[in-house]
Amino acid sequence: MTNHGPRGFKDATPYNHYSLLRTIEQSLGLACLEFTCDTANVQPLAPLFKVTGAIPVRTTPASEPNSATPSPMPTEPITYTAHTDTSADWSVVPASARDR
Repeated sequence: MTNHGPRGFKDATPYNHYSLLRTIEQSLGLACLEFTCDTANVQPLAPLFKVTGAIPVRTTPASEPNSATPSPMPTEPITYTAHTDTSADWSVVPASARDR
């Protein structure tokens, strides 16, 4: 989870999406929301972020791409998908001028 955390860490704790939310709440000092207050069933991901003294891994930022915006800007086609009784699959239906 970090460049200075445990390597190959395995944790048998059952986590869910509320665990991630609870971890963020605790990290930022926020109050719990709805189901994240259930401390019996929602465990924070804190062990995965624990700093263990492992050697940091040096990283280098990726360079920002230098691509110009096309001029004039191309227009994107507007379409809707619809399911019809006569077809077994979805089909693309062009948007009418009034829907644009």
